[in-house]
Amino acid sequence: MGHTLFAVGRDFYQAGRFGDAASVWKEAAIKGHADSQAWLGALYASGEGVGIDYAKALSWFLHAADQGNLFAQNNAASFYWEGKGTNVDLEKALHWFERAEAGGDVYASVNLGMIFYKGQQVVADHERAFRHFYRGAEAGSPLAQLRLGWMYLHGEGVEASRKKAFVWLSMASTHGCGSALEQLGEIVEAMSREEKASASVALQVLRQRLK
Repeated sequence: MGHTLFAVGRDFYQAGRFGDAASVWKEAAIKGHADSQAWLGALYASGEGVGIDYAKALSWFLHAADQGNLFAQNNAASFYWEGKGTNVDLEKALHWFERAEAGGDVYASVNLGMIFYKGQQVVADHERAFRHFYRGAEAGSPLAQLRLGWMYLHGEGVEASRKKAFVWLSMASTHGCGSALEQLGEIVEAMSREEKASASVALQVLRQRLK
């Protein structure tokens, strides 16, 4: 029943009938359907079909997050991080980001990487940031791949490697990342013929592995 109601709500949402979507999703959410809870939370966060209410948004995100919904876990983490609908709570924010990352959410990996790379409300830790970016990069996030390439290039949190920087920046550039293309030009210019050949092979191996 919950899945059926969620699908009806999704059709309403895609048709721009946000109020109807909210009503249907609320019915399913009350019955415990995680996706409906997550998207109802998103409506309260955006004000589509309902009045903006961050406290209600967080409450529904948490209901869904407890059931393993990655979208809700990442959003609950962001709300605790920013203090939306609640007081700022870094411990809970990190908890939900890490739960989402453990479930395979690439956005959570990027968020955690940025937090520890920049030292946002925590002590900067480039080694920890590298681990989060690496996980996101392996999962296909262009932003994580860009950051990983940058860290390899400059030896931040990891031993510097022009070859590995080339590989990850090349991966990011395939998604149209302009800054990756700029950095690649500088790297290639500084590479020897042997380095270019070795890096090209490594790139092909990675592409095959991540297919």
